Amino acid sequence: MAEEVVPGDLEIADELIAERRTEKPGETPEDMTPWQRPITGWIDLINDWAGKILCLLMVPLIGVVVIEVFFPKRLWYHGRVWLG
Repeated sequence: MAEEVVPGDLEIADELIAERRTEKPGETPEDMTPWQRPITGWIDLINDWAGKILCLLMVPLIGVVVIEVFFPKRLWYHGRVWLG
């Protein structure tokens, strides 16, 4: 039979990385080397803004999909034969 797993003995370091981060986007840890800090900070800012922009772009995309599912021909059918 399999051994019983004790939850307190499990390694959870990877799951806690995001929770331990207290810096704002673009800020880097103090123990990072001087040449890495600006590069990592810049990449962090770019990724933060890219994530925010993509989240905002998802809102109209979801809206269009909902409209096309619930109103397939009423709003978009203007004599197009290929719609069936």
